[in-house]
Amino acid sequence: CATLCGCGFTLLMPVMALNLESMTGSGVIVGLNGAAAALSTIIATPFIPRLMAHVNGRTLIITSLVLTGLTVPLFPLFPVVWLWFLLRFAMGFAITIVFVASETWINQIAPPEKRATILGLYATALAAGMGTGGLLLAAFGSTGWAPWIVAFFLFAGGSIPIMLLRGPGIERPDHESSSVGAMIRAAGYAPAAIGAGLLFGATETIFFALFPVYGERIGLIDSSIGFMMAAGALGGIALQAPL
Repeated sequence: CATLCGCGFTLLMPVMALNLESMTGSGVIVGLNGAAAALSTIIATPFIPRLMAHVNGRTLIITSLVLTGLTVPLFPLFPVVWLWFLLRFAMGFAITIVFVASETWINQIAPPEKRATILGLYATALAAGMGTGGLLLAAFGSTGWAPWIVAFFLFAGGSIPIMLLRGPGIERPDHESSSVGAMIRAAGYAPAAIGAGLLFGATETIFFALFPVYGERIGLIDSSIGFMMAAGALGGIALQAPL
């Protein structure tokens, strides 16, 4: 699921950026559109633990993936800048649920003595998906319906392992541990890790959302930009196991 979602995520970010660049010619609009997705994550995340306390985890992830997939075709159907902000915001909500729930799930089921290895495998799968998303951009380009259709099937396909593969489900958090206050206290336990996550999110957005626009402006074609996206993921693939 992580591989397919990473693939769809990394395909869509440059496709959206390049299309917005074509529609507006404004790097500011491209950056703000990426920020809309980040804003939805900031708003949604405090409420996800409470949602997980009331809804079955598998059902929650599957529903979020299907909603993400259904949102994808709306972008090429309605090429209106302000509407793309709303769609990006809504998609950010759904994909945030997927990432928070799946990472919670992995942390719960990983034995303490193997947690680093299992999280490394998860991160490797996610990075491999991100690299493949760049290769798909190189193969299908950023114009026309092809990249959007591919992204739709990637997110829809991400729900298949969750539906078919059996194993322990996500343990529902209790009322206290699913509160916003519990999240704030948890952040206080590991401020350095939280800061590292903030830095990673900023650099990832800069690379996947704004580098394609820069690449196009200096004359790179879509295939070259896609290979650059894939190259950016190689470090993540190579370093997880040694770490």
